[in-house]
Amino acid sequence: MRLQGRQRHFLAVVLLFVGATFAHAQGIDLNSYYAYPWSLGASFQSITPQGGSQQAAQTYYGLSGTARFPIPGVPTLQPFATLGFNLFTAATSTTQTQVANFDNTQILGLAGLGWSSRVTKNFEIGADLGLGYEMIIFPDLLGTGPTRTDNLLASLSGHVTLNPAYSFSIDVVPTLTYRYGLEPLTNFTGLAFGIGGGVNYRFGDDPDAPKASIRSISFGEVSFPPLYAAMQSYYAKNAFAKVTIKNTEKFPITDVQVSFNQAGYMDAPTKLMSIASLDAGKSVDVPVVASFNSEVFNTNGDTPLNGEIQVAYVSHNRPANQSQSVSYVLYDRTSISWDDNRKEGAFITKADTALRNYATFIRQAVKDRLVPGYSSPVQTAMAVYYALKELGVIYQLALTSSFAAAQANPLVVDHVHLPRETLQRKAGDCSDLTALFDAIMESVGIPTGFITVPGHIYPVFGTKIATANYRELHPDKTMTFDVNGELWIPVEMTMVGTSDFLSAWRKGVEEWSALANDTKDRQIYFTGTVQNVFSPVGLKEEDLGLQYGDTRKIADNFRDTTDKVIDTVIDSYTTTATTSNSKADYNRVGIIAAQFGRWDQALKALNTALALDRNYLSAEINLGNVYFLQQDYQNALKVFHQAEGSMEADSNQASPLYGRVLLSISRSYYELENYDQASVYYDKASAADPNLVSTYGYLKTGPTTGSSGSRASEATGPQALFAEGEE
Repeated sequence: MRLQGRQRHFLAVVLLFVGATFAHAQGIDLNSYYAYPWSLGASFQSITPQGGSQQAAQTYYGLSGTARFPIPGVPTLQPFATLGFNLFTAATSTTQTQVANFDNTQILGLAGLGWSSRVTKNFEIGADLGLGYEMIIFPDLLGTGPTRTDNLLASLSGHVTLNPAYSFSIDVVPTLTYRYGLEPLTNFTGLAFGIGGGVNYRFGDDPDAPKASIRSISFGEVSFPPLYAAMQSYYAKNAFAKVTIKNTEKFPITDVQVSFNQAGYMDAPTKLMSIASLDAGKSVDVPVVASFNSEVFNTNGDTPLNGEIQVAYVSHNRPANQSQSVSYVLYDRTSISWDDNRKEGAFITKADTALRNYATFIRQAVKDRLVPGYSSPVQTAMAVYYALKELGVIYQLALTSSFAAAQANPLVVDHVHLPRETLQRKAGDCSDLTALFDAIMESVGIPTGFITVPGHIYPVFGTKIATANYRELHPDKTMTFDVNGELWIPVEMTMVGTSDFLSAWRKGVEEWSALANDTKDRQIYFTGTVQNVFSPVGLKEEDLGLQYGDTRKIADNFRDTTDKVIDTVIDSYTTTATTSNSKADYNRVGIIAAQFGRWDQALKALNTALALDRNYLSAEINLGNVYFLQQDYQNALKVFHQAEGSMEADSNQASPLYGRVLLSISRSYYELENYDQASVYYDKASAADPNLVSTYGYLKTGPTTGSSGSRASEATGPQALFAEGEE
């Protein structure tokens, strides 16, 4: 095929322009952005034959119509179909052999695949490859009337397109067509070059139109339940509603970002979900969470709010935003529904500085009345109970709703006051008093929880005493219950203003035990565990300005109760010893009484054990320990040296008690400031039992070489090295 000079120059210019434009195209996917579902176009061409009998004409002309259908996922690929006709007029002949009339009409149809790419908003290039069929009709080819012949077609065309508007385009189209003539007339076999222009109308919506910013997403029904300020931390991690969004387009949208915003109560919108791509017609359910700020705690009563679900996305490479408003009610920080009993944990505000200050006051009030050797958590619970009583805190049934009514119907809105509010009000129902007691105990590091039974809630705390040692707390085993090997104690806080601690303790146990055969109706929740889900309400530091009460009354009530408990414990051990008349049991009474600071009872029990057996070494050593605890170090030394001499005389240095005796002698010398002898006996004790002396290094170094640090270690260890057993 040979192109004429003018045609060659035109194609060269087009190819250079197209290549340069394509090389400078930007990375934005304009093809997807301006994609259209289908188009109709019309074109006109001037055709120049390049071979076969078509050369009898210089040029001829054609009209055609084309429909294009871009592939939705790949809009640059565009299947097409073309129908058209060409008018062929033969050149005038001066030769008699060419009088045959070659004038004809060519009716054709093509189908194929096109490629088209936008390089700017208003300019695109492309190429089409098509195969088809052509029917040629001669009016009077042989002088005998109409004659018909058929061709097969193969077409390759390019186009340079100007887009003045989204729906309208203008093309310049160079085309090469190869015709293969079928029998009976094959004269038209060969190539033809055509160049022409066309216009197209593209259906669809202009993505740059104003309505396009809201057209790609539809929202399903959005409904929020009432929200509770006290559940602020819960809503930040746990969905309380869902919203459905749907892509209404016939193509994917990308980079979908869904968030929830509540003006005035959020520092920034809460991100809900990121979706890389949402396919055409697809829906997705988005769980709704909310990161509220502390302003939610400043609401009073029921506050109607209008929030907003916000969706940002990219449609055809164009950023878009849509939103949907949602109305709901925010209840204040005292409100709660009991669909989940664990919500009580949100009101146990152990980090409240007001409660920590109050706890410090309580501990100072009873510090001189503490019983050594008895459970510190139990003594703290007693002190808190009596401090609240002295403050005037009482149980008061809620006027608007009760825990019982709210527990029976989760739709009922109950109110739990924060511990600081209950202190100020000096009254509360069972849920208020439970939160208050637990929060104060937790503020000093004592683990707590709460028990729910039908219509009621009350606190429980850990004692740090092993279950096997229940008699160290109370001889009645039913007064405590086991939680993972540790004894826990319930307290009926509704009795705070009317009864003593022991009665409240016993009542809590009775309520727990009453449902022993119906455990589904009683549940125990641990504060540390439930607050992993329902974190406590955040509060600003504040001085409550309270008059805490008379410390003397608190201390007296506290000591009265501790005395009763200690008497009960010692009496239990004494009864056992009296019944058995066993030296070991009397020795045990002596140890228990000494640990509780009951010196007279301890001495009496130990002397009774020695009366039963004058050579009972354990009781003799413990007698020295009682003197040591009483700070009577001379008598302590006397007894310890007697025990040392007895063991050496009996060649009993291999006994584990021997090292204890030597270490006790060293400690007694140290307290008498005889540091040389303290060091000597420390070395002896170390030789007898190296593990025993590991925390008593100060006995070797003396007070001039860092004794304060060493004595700190001693203070945390056992106060006396008691001896148990039959030796």
